[in-house]
Amino acid sequence: MIERTGDMFTTNAKILGHGVNVDGLMGAGIAKTFAEKYERNLKRYKQACKDKHLNPGGSVIVNESGTLILNLASQSRPGRFARYDWLFSSLHGAVEKLMTQEKEVLDLFGSTIAIPEIGCGIGGLEWNKAVYTILTVEKIFPKFEFEVWHYAPTS
Repeated sequence: MIERTGDMFTTNAKILGHGVNVDGLMGAGIAKTFAEKYERNLKRYKQACKDKHLNPGGSVIVNESGTLILNLASQSRPGRFARYDWLFSSLHGAVEKLMTQEKEVLDLFGSTIAIPEIGCGIGGLEWNKAVYTILTVEKIFPKFEFEVWHYAPTS
C-alpha cells in the first residue's frame, strides 16, 4: 500500500475507486467530485442502483475515457452507514473482477488502484480499522496495489 497526501485526482493511476451508497446518490464528499468529473460513470452507477443490481458489498466498474472507476458499495445509504464487511466485500469483489481480465487490465490500466480513505469520511468508518481491510485485499491479490490518498486541499 502506498500512502499519499493531497488531491486524489492528481494521481497517475488509471484505476480509481471510491465508496458509494446503493441509493444512487453522489451528492457529497469525494463521490460528488466523481459525479462531476465522470458523467458516464454517474449514469451507470445510478442505473445499477435503480435496477437493484448494486447491493451493499458490491461494486460497479465503469471505463470512462481511459480511467477505470470502481464504485465500491461500502454503505447502504448516504451518511454514516458504511460497514467494514461491506468495504471488504466491495474491494475484494471489484479486484476479483479485474483479475478475470488480468492481462488486459494490467496492460491498459496498470496495477495501482487509487482510493481515498474509503468509508472513513461521510461513511463513518475509522481509518485505523479500515486500513487492515485494504491490506488484506492486497495480500489476496498481490498483483494490485492500493494508493491511498489522505485528503489535503490544494492551494
